Amino acid sequence: RVFSSYAKNPFFVTGESYGGHYVPNLSEKLLDSPLPGVDMRGFLIGNPGINSDWYYNVDEYAFVTFMWSHGLIPAKEYIRAKDTCNWDRFFENCTMDFTHPSPACLDATTAAVQKVPRPLDLYSVLEPTCQEEDHYGHADHPDIFHVPFVRHLRDKFGFDVGGYNPCISRLTGEYVNTDAVLEAIHAKRHSHSHSS
Repeated sequence: RVFSSYAKNPFFVTGESYGGHYVPNLSEKLLDSPLPGVDMRGFLIGNPGINSDWYYNVDEYAFVTFMWSHGLIPAKEYIRAKDTCNWDRFFENCTMDFTHPSPACLDATTAAVQKVPRPLDLYSVLEPTCQEEDHYGHADHPDIFHVPFVRHLRDKFGFDVGGYNPCISRLTGEYVNTDAVLEAIHAKRHSHSHSS
């Protein structure tokens, strides 16, 4: 058996996102029909998508709230979206219909999301964005000045943002297409272009 050294450990099924659907079902199956040698103790789900609300309002609720809490959406727009969409009641009233947001809720959410600065690394909002001129094609691209102080610190003082490289998405593509990497993974070079 693979990983037999773990067989005596308590077993938990875990998942996130769409795991909100399959983790409870798999766990119920394992509890109703135990597998020999599996010490099923329970399950854990994080940020689960457990009903159709997840496909609209939960994402917008979480995204808009997160952006506001990091100072990336003004309070006025956040409060309008929160109040219009009844997000204060989201966790306390499961009978409300968050699946079909009203036109006013959609408008308020759209207005709030439009305030999020661009470009922005949505997976690391506290880090600077790529400030290399060739990342955008030219130095005067309007988005290059999204974080002007970071650029100012770099240009005037040679400030290094540390080990984080906000241009990694461009550099990763360059690296994985080097001859050494392509040879190591037994891949052929293909020419293609991506449109933004």
